[in-house]
Amino acid sequence: MAAQAWMAAHVVQAQSGPGGAPQSPFTQYAVIPIRGDIGSNDPEQDHAVTAEGVKAAIHQARGKKIEHIVFHVDTDGGLLHEGERIAEVLEAARGDGRSDTPLKYYAVVRKSLSAGMWVTFSCDRIFVEPIGTQGAALVWTPIDSGHPQVDAKLNAATAKRLSDLARRHGHNGAIAEAMVLLEAELYSWKDEAGRVVVDRSRPSGAVSDLRQEDGATTVLALSSEDAVRLGCATPAPKGIEGLGELLGFDRWQATGEHGRATVERAWDDIAKAEKTRRGLIRDMHGDLDRALEICNRVPSMVRDAEMRDPSNEYYRIDYRSGLYTPEAQRAWRENTDAAIARWRDVEAAIAEVAKIRKDIQQSLKRMERQEAYWRFQEVAAVQADEVETRIEQLETFGSELKDAATKASRERSRLSANRNKTRP
Repeated sequence: MAAQAWMAAHVVQAQSGPGGAPQSPFTQYAVIPIRGDIGSNDPEQDHAVTAEGVKAAIHQARGKKIEHIVFHVDTDGGLLHEGERIAEVLEAARGDGRSDTPLKYYAVVRKSLSAGMWVTFSCDRIFVEPIGTQGAALVWTPIDSGHPQVDAKLNAATAKRLSDLARRHGHNGAIAEAMVLLEAELYSWKDEAGRVVVDRSRPSGAVSDLRQEDGATTVLALSSEDAVRLGCATPAPKGIEGLGELLGFDRWQATGEHGRATVERAWDDIAKAEKTRRGLIRDMHGDLDRALEICNRVPSMVRDAEMRDPSNEYYRIDYRSGLYTPEAQRAWRENTDAAIARWRDVEAAIAEVAKIRKDIQQSLKRMERQEAYWRFQEVAAVQADEVETRIEQLETFGSELKDAATKASRERSRLSANRNKTRP
């Protein structure tokens, strides 16, 4: 699903009410939809919501003195680590010193699956939109690599981080844990005041309206109605436009759409950098194929040049003068030129390997300069290791190539000096 990530910033205005009495100003807020995939491993994908994009959108809102951010969440999830990176961006930007008033975050959720929950639980308030279809609105997909013990540890660690995040922002951490941990149970009941209580432990005494929301063999998935019933979210029947009323702001008004390109450009930059990186990796492997092929061929090229040495041939001598016959002198020069050409081929091959090594070093430096845009770290790390291994393989030919280059230079000089030889 292509992500449609855009930001609408809304400007405060002061207007006069009836009789000229001043009305309260518009409350500033920005909308950053979290739509489509969160992160992506496919640079060919049109759009994806990234930490860089969200950070840029918040920075733009901050620049307009906006202190209320609404995240419109409608996502099937994506890369879990990208969702967590977005949560880190939100945490860092919340009180970054740009204003005396920390940012306030609100999630308006149509659907928040897996990675989307990092954004949703990072918000101070969670609202749910009325939707026409039934189904889970708040869902987490546990890690399943096929290695149960490893998965259990990873899910436990993730549950801890997600529940801590939820608690820090006033949400029920037990709900977050039940979403991640297969073995976690979750119960709800009403206390004496009629308030809903949600906890992982079953109450010991008699309580009103006891329900088991999640068993030990499932993970919790909440519909919009369930989220509201459990106190995890507030219904927003009028959507974002009606949010001001629910938050207690008199004048909550959208006045325009700004910064959409900022979020989209963030993914475009990442995708472009990844395409470049993959192109560099592909080119480096091609260069390494060529360099290693040359290295393996150099010994036979040296032998061929040695065999071409004119001294390996027989030349007729004019015994009256003791000189090579004219035909023999011509043959000597031709054989000498052929041998020199072979040694030049050796030198050219070694020079090509040196150029390839230089090109690869430049490509590696270029990749380092773009590393800030890499969001495909696992793939990049494996591919970088493969290149490094092949570079090490190339380096093993270093002394052999050096010796061959020295010999080629020496032999070519010797042959050139004796090219016009006329006697044995």
